[in-house]
Amino acid sequence: MSVNSFVRSKKSSPTLSRYDLHTPAVVLVLRCFADNSILKLAGQVKFHPASGSRSTLVLRDKAEDTSYWVEGRQSKSEIHFFKNYATNGYLGYDPNGDYIYTKAQHYGAEEWILKADEQSSDGRRGVVLFANFGKKYLAIRDGKLTGVSKYSEDCIWILD
Repeated sequence: MSVNSFVRSKKSSPTLSRYDLHTPAVVLVLRCFADNSILKLAGQVKFHPASGSRSTLVLRDKAEDTSYWVEGRQSKSEIHFFKNYATNGYLGYDPNGDYIYTKAQHYGAEEWILKADEQSSDGRRGVVLFANFGKKYLAIRDGKLTGVSKYSEDCIWILD
């Protein structure tokens, strides 16, 4: 199923409704729609000269301690943040090194725009995450987290 088909099917279904962004924050898991893998911290730290320490991320088959996230939204804006529940690190994307990470504070590289945001009748929420600073979609290609210019099925994330 393509991302366009996924979004179109959600929009046309009378049993689906737009996700209410004003609901209280909940703890969720980011699961890739294409391969069902779950985003979690890898336990490795990279040093970035401009912003300090960054924790890298990996994909796993099942949720672990660092697989849980809290979604936040900048007031009166389309900007979203995803904060790791265990570490309080913000999800970010480095377009120069093409890697996904978390770090303690959020600035431009830790800002995300939801290009698609739909909820199905079974309560599953599908989103397409776009890095506001890096101008790329969060995707999985060849089993690796990456940023891509054009979105496809591997850019859909299920928020469980």
